[in-house]
Amino acid sequence: MNLRELLKFYPYSPLPGESSEYRIDDSFLAGDLLGLAKAAVRNYGVAITETATPTLRKVFKRQLNKTVSCHDVFSNTCIIMAFLTI
Repeated sequence: MNLRELLKFYPYSPLPGESSEYRIDDSFLAGDLLGLAKAAVRNYGVAITETATPTLRKVFKRQLNKTVSCHDVFSNTCIIMAFLTI
């Protein structure tokens, strides 16, 4: 990766300061929640592939399915409330 290519985007990055200065609206919080749900799905997928115990793998699969359902509810709610566009 060449960092010089990325330098032109540096002026567009968030400035240092209190996080409340630019993270104050509901759409940011909704996006944050979606990101957390997405990360949870990814982490359960990794856990399933790394687990040697069939019983624990079954528990992780059940939790993965619940997390995917939650992400679906979150994303549909964000679309309805116009926090997310498709």
